[in-house]
Formats: sequence, C-alpha cells, structure tokens
Amino acid sequence: MRKLVAAVTLAVSLAVHAHGAASGVPVILAEQQLLPAAGRTDIPVSVQTQIPATTASAGGPGGAPAVSVTVPTIDRDERACVFTIDLPPVDESYGALSVWVRGTAVTKRLELVIETDTGSFITDFPLEPDWRRMIIGPHNVRPRTAADAGDLSVRRAKRLRLAFGAWQGLRGGPHEVGIGPICALQSPLFGPPCPVTEIGSPRAAAPLQPFTVELLDIARGEWLFREALGERLSLDGPVHACAYGSDAGPVRLGYLCCDPEFPDDPAHGGLRVVEAVDAAEGALWFRIQEPYFACGVVLKPRGDGTWECSLHNIAPGPSRQGDPYVAGMYLLAGDDTSPLWLLDRPPGDSCLRLTTDRVGHVFTDSEPLALELAIHGASHRQSRAFAVEVIDYATRDRLWAGRVSLQCRPGRVNRRTIELPMQRFGVFEVTASDGDGTSTRLRVCRIPTPKQIAPEASSIGMNVFQQQVWWYAHQVPLMAAAGVHWVRPWLKWENTWSMQEPEPGEFDTRALDAALRRMELHGQRYEYILFGAPHWVAGGQRAGVPPENKLDLWGQWVERVVGRYRGRIGHYEVWNEPDLMWPDDTRASGEHYLAMLRATWDAAKRADPDCVIHGLSHSGNEQWLDNVGRQDPGRSMDLATLHVYSPPADLSAQLARRRAVLARHGMADMPVWVNEFGAPACDFSPGYSARCNCSELSQAVTLTADYAQILAFAPDSKAFWFCSYDPRDPTTQSQWTWDAGVGILYLGFLPKLSYAALAGVAQMLDGRHCLGQVRPAPGLHQVSFEGDVAVVWCDAPQDDGPVPAVAFGCLSEEMITLRDMFTNVVQTARADQASIRPSAGAFYIEGSRQLSALARVESATGVQPETVSVQPGAEATVDISAPSGARLRVGVPEGLPVTAQVERVGENALLVLRAQECTPRLSAPVSIELNCPTGAGGLLAPHTASRTLDVTIGAPNMIRDGSFLAGNLLEWDAERSSPYSWDATVGHTSPGSLRLDGPLDRRLVHRRIEPRPGRPLHVSMWVRTEALSRCLVTLNLSLSAPDRWLGTWCLAHGGDVGAPEDPLIPGAGRIPTATTDWTQVEMRVDASSIPPDTSRASLYVDVAGGTGRIWFDDFDLWQD
Repeated sequence: MRKLVAAVTLAVSLAVHAHGAASGVPVILAEQQLLPAAGRTDIPVSVQTQIPATTASAGGPGGAPAVSVTVPTIDRDERACVFTIDLPPVDESYGALSVWVRGTAVTKRLELVIETDTGSFITDFPLEPDWRRMIIGPHNVRPRTAADAGDLSVRRAKRLRLAFGAWQGLRGGPHEVGIGPICALQSPLFGPPCPVTEIGSPRAAAPLQPFTVELLDIARGEWLFREALGERLSLDGPVHACAYGSDAGPVRLGYLCCDPEFPDDPAHGGLRVVEAVDAAEGALWFRIQEPYFACGVVLKPRGDGTWECSLHNIAPGPSRQGDPYVAGMYLLAGDDTSPLWLLDRPPGDSCLRLTTDRVGHVFTDSEPLALELAIHGASHRQSRAFAVEVIDYATRDRLWAGRVSLQCRPGRVNRRTIELPMQRFGVFEVTASDGDGTSTRLRVCRIPTPKQIAPEASSIGMNVFQQQVWWYAHQVPLMAAAGVHWVRPWLKWENTWSMQEPEPGEFDTRALDAALRRMELHGQRYEYILFGAPHWVAGGQRAGVPPENKLDLWGQWVERVVGRYRGRIGHYEVWNEPDLMWPDDTRASGEHYLAMLRATWDAAKRADPDCVIHGLSHSGNEQWLDNVGRQDPGRSMDLATLHVYSPPADLSAQLARRRAVLARHGMADMPVWVNEFGAPACDFSPGYSARCNCSELSQAVTLTADYAQILAFAPDSKAFWFCSYDPRDPTTQSQWTWDAGVGILYLGFLPKLSYAALAGVAQMLDGRHCLGQVRPAPGLHQVSFEGDVAVVWCDAPQDDGPVPAVAFGCLSEEMITLRDMFTNVVQTARADQASIRPSAGAFYIEGSRQLSALARVESATGVQPETVSVQPGAEATVDISAPSGARLRVGVPEGLPVTAQVERVGENALLVLRAQECTPRLSAPVSIELNCPTGAGGLLAPHTASRTLDVTIGAPNMIRDGSFLAGNLLEWDAERSSPYSWDATVGHTSPGSLRLDGPLDRRLVHRRIEPRPGRPLHVSMWVRTEALSRCLVTLNLSLSAPDRWLGTWCLAHGGDVGAPEDPLIPGAGRIPTATTDWTQVEMRVDASSIPPDTSRASLYVDVAGGTGRIWFDDFDLWQD
C-alpha cells in the first residue's frame, strides 16, 4: 500500500530511487504520510523550552509543506530549544520513519527522540542548508535511557521530540531548523531480524580488504555522522556488491566477526549466520542487527551463478569494550560459500576494481607492490585488455605505464595480480582503463622500512583516534610501519576510569589489556592519559572531572591502574587540557587541578616509584598556566606536557612563550613533551580546503617541519601528532570544523601525504640528537640533527622560484644530497648547484657539516632578557651566552642615550646598559652581533649570529613585542575574518609591523596587561595607511577586576563610517585614513578612569567595513 500526497510526490520519488537495490528491486515498498495530515498543509509544533522561539510555515522539499523553528540566539535561558510534534497512528506493517530536515550555515546538528508507549529512542545527525531526508529505524537509534529497552517499534510511536542547543557546539544565532513531510516506511529491512546462529570459520577466504574497512573507504563522503565524532555512522545506501554461488538450495547470509586484537583472523572470530527475513520482488532480504553493526542486504540471483547484492540502512556502531568488528560477509548458497565483493558502482556487466591485501594499501620497500585487478559480473567469456598508469600524487608526475590482459568468465570473480616496479616513496594513484570508458582507480602508499630503534630512544609519537574499529586492530601496525613508537590514546576509551569502572567495583580492562599486547608485538609504548571519572563519581561535572571531595576515590583508581601495569606502562599524564576541559567554576585558578595533580602523584608513586608523571597538558591559556605556576606544580610532576597548534612559521615562538612562563615559576629546566600538534587536510573537499586554507601537501610540510622544531625546542623528548585518523568528515559542510581533517588517515584508513611524510621523519630524524634551529633569512628555516642531516623549508612562498641550498647556510663547495619529505633523492650535487622548489614542501639536506655547525652556534647563542627597561641614571644587565671564541659587538642606535659595556664571565658575557641622567622616555632596538670564527662549533667558515634587544629608557612598555621584532603576531589574539599579517618589509623604525588588508573586518586583542590603579596610563602607536576608506578603526582598552569586567573605553578612532561603540576618553586620539605616511597617535587615560580594583587589561585594535590597508607599529603603553 502506497499512501502519497501530491505535494510530496517529487520528494518521495527521489528518495525511493536513491534507495533502490540492484536490478531495480525497490527497497521501500510503501509509504504512509503522517504529516501534514490528509487535507492539511501544516505540521503542528509545540515549543517546550523557555528560550524565545518562533514557528512558521515554510516551503519544503519539492514545494511540499514544512515548518521552521527559529531562535534569535542560543545563548539564553536553557541554551537549547526543544520542540515536539505529535504523530498520528501508524499502521503496524511500517517499521521506520522518514523526516525531511534542513538547517542553516550555523545550525548544524539536531537531536531527535521518538517517544513510544514502550520507551524513547534517540538519534542525532548533522544538518545542511539544503533539505535532506532522514530515515530513522531500529538500525540507527538507541534507547534513550537504560529503562528504554528493546528495539524501536514505529507503530507505537506517539511523538517526536527535537532539540538543538549549546551542548552540540551551537553558539549565537539566529538558528533555524526546518521540518518537512514525515512518513512511515514499509520494507522487509525494517522488520525484526531472524535469529542468529554461529558456525565457526567460513569455508571460503575473505576478500582482500576487511569488510568494515572497505565499506568505510568505498562510501567515503556519503556517510552520515550520527554523532559529531563519528562513533555512530549511517548510510541509507545502496552500496553494491557481488557474490558467486548456486541459486539452488537454501540461501543464507553470514558475517565474520573478528576480535580486534587478532584482526581478520577467523580463528579468533566466528561466522554468524542469518536466514532471509523475506523473499519478495525476486530477491532475498536479510537484516543484520548487532550493537556494533547493522544493515539490510538484498540478494538477487542473475541465473549464471552471479548474485547481485546491495546493502541498505547501514549503521556501523561505536567500538565498545569487548566488541568485535565485521571482517567479512558471505553468501552461503547450498554447498557454496562466497564472499560478498564490495563494488564502487552497480554490478552491471563487467564492474572493474583495483585493490590490495593491505589495510590502507600501504607497502614498505621490503615488499613487492602487488595490486589485484578484478572484474565482477561478467556476462560472457572474453579477453579484456587494460592500460595501467601510475601518477605521483604529490608531484603529478607520471611514473609508470603498462598494459595487462584479463580472461573473463561469468559466475566468478575474474582477477589477476599486477606487480608495480616502484622505487619511489610517497602516495600514488593507479588507474586501469580500457578503450571503452571503463576504468578504476586506487590510491597506494609506499614508505621506507622503519628503523629498528628502542622505544625509549625514539621521539616519534601519535595520538590515535577511532570510530568503528578499535584503534589497536589496524592503526597499531600502520603506525608501526611508519616508525611510530609511542601512542597516546583518546579521551573516551580504554584508558578512562568511566570505561574501566562504570559502576562501583565492576572493573573491566579488557580493551586496555588487548591494546597493550598488540602494541608490544609492534615495539610500541603507551603514554597513558588519566581521564574521565564515571558518573557515579563525577556526577554532571564537565568532562567527568571528579570533585575535590572525591579525589580520594580518584587516587584509589590511579593507584590500582599504576600498580596493575607496573613494568608495562611507565608514563602517566594527569588529565587532558585542564585549562580547557574543566568545570567553569574551578578552572581559572587551577587550584582544583593542582589538588588532582598532587593526589595523582602520591597514589602513582606509591604503586610504582619509577613511573613518570606528566602534568599541565596545557592547551594554550597562558593566564591559567601562570596561575598554576604560582602554586608550585613542579613538586608533583616529572615533566610538563604542551599542546601547540601552529603553522611552522610560528611554532618555535609559541613554544618559547610557554617555556618563559614555566621559567618564571622555577621550571626552566623541567623536561617537556609536546603531546599534541597538528594541521588539517582533505583534498577530497575543495570547499573545506578553501575554508581552512589547507591541503595534503601543506599538512605534510607542517608535520615534517613541526616534528623537527619540537625536537629543537626539547631535544631527545617525545612529540605526538594529533591525530592518526580523521575525527570528522570534511567532505560534508556541516562537519567543517578546523580539526575535521587533522588525521593522517582518511575514513577507511586511506593514507594522506602526511602519513608518508611521517615515515620520512621517522627514517631521517628519529634517534638523532637535534643540534638546533636556524632562520638564515626571512622566511627560510633549517633544523639540523647529528649525522649532518637537516630539515629545510620556506614560509608561504610568494613565488615558486628555486631557492639555492647555499641560502640555507651550506657552503658552495660542499657535496650534499637533497631528499624530499618522503626520502626520495631529488639531487646530489655541490651546494652551489643544488636548489629546492618551495611549493614542493620541506626537504632534507644530507652531508653539510656547515649546516650542523650553524645550528650548534645559533643554539649556543642567547640573550636574556630580550626586553630591558632602564631608568634614567640607572643601569640594567643582560646575560649573553656565546660559542667559544666568539667576538661580541653591541650596536646602540643613534639617539638612544645609553652606554653599553661588556664584561666577560667565563664563556658567557654580561652586557651592562647605563642610561644618562634626565633622559626623556625613549625606546629603540639594540643590535648584538657575535662573530664566530672558523672552528667554533665545527664551523667550516666564519658566521655572525645576530640578536636584537628591545631597550626602553623610563617606565617599561606593557605591550609585549610592541615593535613587532619577533617576526610574528603571537602576542595578539585574532577575532573575525579579514586578512592580517606580520609585514616583514614595512615598519616605522625597522622592518616589521602589523598589517590589516581590506575588505576590513578584524579585531586583534593584546591580553595580560597588568596596570596599577591610581596612576595614569600613556599610550602611543604609529599608524600608516594606504587608500583606507569607508571604514571605522578604533583602539580600545578593556579593564577587569579579578572576578568581573569593569568597562571598555575607546582610546582612539578614525574613519568615515559610524561611531565607536565604547565611550571615548577625554582627548581621544585620531587615527588617519586615506593614504598617509607614518603618523604617531598618542593618548592619556587619567588615573581617575582606572578603578581601584583593576587587576588586568586588554588592548585591542578593531577595524570594520571599507577597503584599503593599514599598518600599526611601535605600540607603547606605560604608567608614570
């Protein structure tokens, strides 16, 4: 029975076509329209929350009726909108619902609960700006509470409860959700599954790829992320497949469930078998319903021994403790057992596939690169010839071409092996095609055989992520092949207290035990994150943080874990990012975290005195780090861990800022690991790539350069890329978060260029001591390692002209070898004849002793502090470390009334600066040059190491790096979206300034200013403009007490559009527009305008509207 309303005919017919099985078998046999009700055009909605919301009729899919629910902002009242829709009675033959939904560019997720008279069942899914039909059945919902047991029964559905809000990451507004026609669906695939029997191992070999892995890969870009991080996926289908066997006798469907500790091994799994739930439309219908995998399968015999298959309503579930995964699917027809061979297109005559027997199609240089070319569904005997071509994905060079032939017969898989004569490393696209338009493509990866190195001597770590298959099944060997020796887990699985003890006294560490056994087979170590207290301890606290009055229970769990794994796990990290993932009421001071850190230290050291406790896990909030540092955390940790997500140009400066905070609190010598760094990439999504300004190539460069820089910052430590596997789907706009594509593997374990680059880093750098980092010229970088190996790269090149090796510091006559990021030899030549192409990525230079010596010399050179304030008539001292034999020269600029005297203290120097009496307040950079002779640090030729000292006579400048001498803008937090940059060529007194480009819409904030109440503030800056018009530019000062915001004042403004939002101070400065040369803008904030409880301030530049360009330089803020 089909009950269709004319207004939705177009929408429904499109959906039925999308869900058709192979050979025209319709999957949805009938539909019952529920809403709008017959003869009506409205969908009644009832808003259940206090948040202001409006409902209105809207145009739905294909012109059908719909309703929209809109809230002006989500940041009010309950911070969520909940609304309900009552359902009319549903005929008992219907087993699923379809609901048309739509979001907006900012409204990206919706939670849906089906309330029945036997329980409530929940799901959620992403929203797109276009209408999408969601099919909701037993396969893709879960009980809302433990009391809601059993499967969803649509005929008992009474009401839909829909919600969106802040817990889904929604902010601001307006937010709008559209609901279109709601129907009940009838199909054998929505009924209850048949009983399952288990018969042991299959009698036929599995396909070359594990079934779940290949399924994830083949449908990449089509999966619906039912949960934001992909633990639950769904796909309406169809996904096509073929099987071979008799159509006489009983036919059943089997699926091989394997233990992830022993992936794809039938001896550690079982073949589960189901009977058909129906026989209709000339086909057999099967339904699989497991907690970890659900789908419907339609099998139709073709009459020649070929079965055409289609998978529908596919719902891979999360990997829970103890769960297996589906490694193979089989047709059991009479005495025949045949795998289901997944296809990337409908199984018409001669469906062509390329594949391998390796997860991710990854090969090392010790293995033949063997592919299998297969033809499925052949209808008659014939000989087919194919052209095969191999393209280097990074360079687009054609590497190999050949021809192969294949004999085809009906009723069987026709296949042959192709061994590619590959010598290069990297990622490659292999295409096989005939002359009639039939083709197939496969991406493969070839990497060097990993070094044999003890984990303790290795620096290469990886944060793992998982969705449908436990990470230790396939990611452990993939990471080991790339040279990864350290693994850091995610925040929801085997390492968490909530998984190990969900209820008091119910301990379960099966997944952790299996992971450790698997890692030990591959020579890997586990960096344990202590995280996530169970609900019975944490209650509703954010991220499962145990309250302070239950830290004794936390200590008991820590002691149990550390004692159980003594000798197997030696490193324990106390929480993840407590400056971010922590309850709001106790986060800022850090006292709660310090209590946890001390409780952990005491408990862990009781269980294993030799274990290493990692503290801080700092994500970037420097105020939090400063607050914690004042409480002496160093007594309760052995090393500090940092998370830094920066492009290569800024990473070293970011790390140095964190180190400076640690040093301020007596932790200058504290060992440091960088436990998270990363960058995104998804070349399958041009929109995401444009939004995030990323590519696989740029991600590979970041990985290579940042591993090198981290090891320069903390030699012989560990560095962990985040992460192994894409946590979201960047091919879908609703999933376009920056971190969606941070994995080095795509969904389905397909390697990106960064995976091959990781293998290059491990091969070239792991186990080598880092000698140091050098910036030989603006935009050029080199990091050298023992054995005369260096990593070199360029910052965002404006052109792709060759950069000679001598520009990085090589001597002309040195014989060097250039390698690309994947370790392929690019050139072996004299340095004056060798060059790199900046757009091709990072490179390795082997054989230059001068590069190694330069790194030693530059690492031995230091100036502390880098900013000095000296009062008139007084003096200040600066420590200068220098290589042995270096000659020091200090350059004081003309007009700066100070004298400089150098005093030697052993190998180091003490620079004494004396300011003249009665000197007005002045600031200028002082140059320091260390002339290092041949032999110093192993130099083959002399070298001058240069540093700059920022000197102020008078009150200190409270704006850090106000003259932009550091070569970056890390002191400024950016908000909104228009272009801005550090300009290396333009500056007021010396090159280096802040530049903002139109169209203008940007705010830049300088935080952590600590003014003293009762004293006036003086502010000065220099501004230059170029064709600046139709805009508003302001400089603003925000003042705060320890517990609240006190107010914001506009210090200076300019432009011809609008007026400043904040009150102007008396005598506010005027910022020039149009085109002007450098102009000083000065302001004074009276002491009476600074409240007595002021403790901190922020200065921010705000530009809005208009076009043109504006530069800022020499910011100066001081108090009398």
